Amino acid sequence: MILKLSNLPEKERKAYFKLFEIICITTPYFTHIHNNEKYNSNGLRYDVNYLNGIGKRVVLLPLEIMANYVDVITKGNIDRNDTLFIKQMNRDLSRPIDETYVRINATSIGNIAYAALNVQHAQMRVWCEHILNLIHERVINELP
Repeated sequence: MILKLSNLPEKERKAYFKLFEIICITTPYFTHIHNNEKYNSNGLRYDVNYLNGIGKRVVLLPLEIMANYVDVITKGNIDRNDTLFIKQMNRDLSRPIDETYVRINATSIGNIAYAALNVQHAQMRVWCEHILNLIHERVINELP
């Protein structure tokens, strides 16, 4: 099950963020994660090689951190509450999980996480979390 930091008590949430900050600063693998707010010319916050490296394992991060992997197009459309975009996203996420799982990557997981936290439609937020939990379960089962 995905971890949602906002569900933790304040003290635990602060401790988790402090731990994550230490990991991001001291571990080369995670240095891309720490406070990267800028988007590159591809509309991504992170280098493509890094994204390919972390892949679906991004779903193992807490939801609020996963959402940092959103691309600029999805972020903008969700922030503007673009109903056509959100309907299309809902249709895409309504496909069988086997089909979805084969097609997803770090950015698409970030897009789903961002929607789970920010889309205005409550049912869509719940649906996105459900999809992330299904992906999370498969990623856990694939770990060595």
